[in-house]
Parts: sequence; structure tokens; C-alpha cells
Amino acid sequence: EAKWRSYIEQSPMGVFLADEKGRYREVNHAACVMTRYAKGDLIGRHISDLLAPESAYEGMAHFRQLAETGAAEGVFRLKRHDGELIWCLISAVRLENNRFLAFCQDITGQQIMAQDLRESEKRYRQLFEFMIVGFALHEVILDADGVPCDYRFLAVNPAFERLTGLKAKDIIGRTVLEALPGTEPYWIQTYGSVALTGKPIYFEQFNAALDKYFEVAAYSPSPMQFATIFQDITDRKRAEESLQSKTALLEAQVSVTIDGIL
Repeated sequence: EAKWRSYIEQSPMGVFLADEKGRYREVNHAACVMTRYAKGDLIGRHISDLLAPESAYEGMAHFRQLAETGAAEGVFRLKRHDGELIWCLISAVRLENNRFLAFCQDITGQQIMAQDLRESEKRYRQLFEFMIVGFALHEVILDADGVPCDYRFLAVNPAFERLTGLKAKDIIGRTVLEALPGTEPYWIQTYGSVALTGKPIYFEQFNAALDKYFEVAAYSPSPMQFATIFQDITDRKRAEESLQSKTALLEAQVSVTIDGIL
């Protein structure tokens, strides 16, 4: 008993021993540090005294489950003696003498990081959904000789659907040659090089399968994958072609006129 008491006292995790009514009968040093209560102030307190309001219901449900099944685990928000709130992972078991032993780990840092990650993902998801340029993520497919021969659609944004006329539900998981059999080899070779070398590329190119001109920036976010950010420049390119044709015609007419005069 002395040996186990020594182990528990030296444990870096907070250890709480409670009776059948949920009142603390013993705690270790780590539990006092974690809750910022003196040991004498913790002994006799009810489990609910340390639960933050938002975790009160779940915490007591956790205690009832522990009493019924003999073991329970969950993440709860605890209120320290000075009022500061922390997140804790609590694992508890029922002992033979109808008491309960709980091990508590402060995971506030992990919870904050997880929350920041969720918020960051939400912001990027909103950017992904509402950006006016098309975005698509693909994985390159190689032939037996290791040469890019196709690529598969992994994700596209709404702007991609609007600019290409292709729907995510119809192409995700399919290859470009399945979705657009008329795709020129240029696209596969160019994107395959980006995926294999990791070197980004920027270019303007006509896509015969879609009958459109695109301005494209492509990069590799991870091995064997490439992402594209693009916009439709068909109107601009055709306006340039029209202007070039008119300029060439005008120059020809001027040349004929000058020749006639001379």
C-alpha cells in the first residue's frame, strides 16, 4: 500500500479517489497543482464542484456511467480554484470498495491547437468554396515505364464547376481521360512533370476538350499530386486573335493601296 501510494503521489497525472457519493477522499500532488487547490481544500469536495458549467451535465453522466459499468473516459472542462478553465482527459475506474479512482490529464494545449486547426480549416474551406478562380487537386497516374499517362480528380471547388461545366459528383475519383476523353497529351505531360519534379509552372493554353483557353498555375502539394489554380481567358484570347486578324487585314489593305499609288 505504501509503495502504490508513493507511485500515485509521484504520478505526473492528477489522481483523484472519490467515494460512492462522488466526494473526494484522496488526491495526489499533481491534482492539487492542476486544480490550484490545496489538498485540504479538495478533500470532501464533490466532483461537480470542479466541473465548468458547460461540462456539468456530461460530467455527472460520466459519473453515473462509471457507477453502472465500472469504467468511463471523457474530455471535460474543469474550473480551477482561481476560476481559470482547463480541458482535461479523465479516465476512471470503480474499485472493489465502491470507491472510484480517476486519472486526469490537462490537455488544454491540445484542445486549443485543435480549435485553432478547426478554425483555420473553416477559413480555408470558405476560401476554397468562394474563390472566383478554379481550383482542382489531382494525383498523377504513371504507365509501366513510369511516364505520366493520366491523372485522377481528387477535389474541385465550385468555381471549377462553373468554369469547366464539369460537376464534382461526376468527376471526383475518375481520371481526366474518363471524364474528358479528348484531352490532349500536353496537359497530362505538363501536369505529370509538376507532380514528379515538384517544380511549379505557369502557362496559358487552349483546351480542345472544353473549347476554352485557360490561364493556369500548377504546383505539387505532395508527391505524385498536383494542384491547379486557373481562370477562363477565352474571351480575352479570342479578342486578341480578332484584333490580330483585323490588324493583319488592315496592314494588307494599306500595303495594296501603297503599291497602287506607287
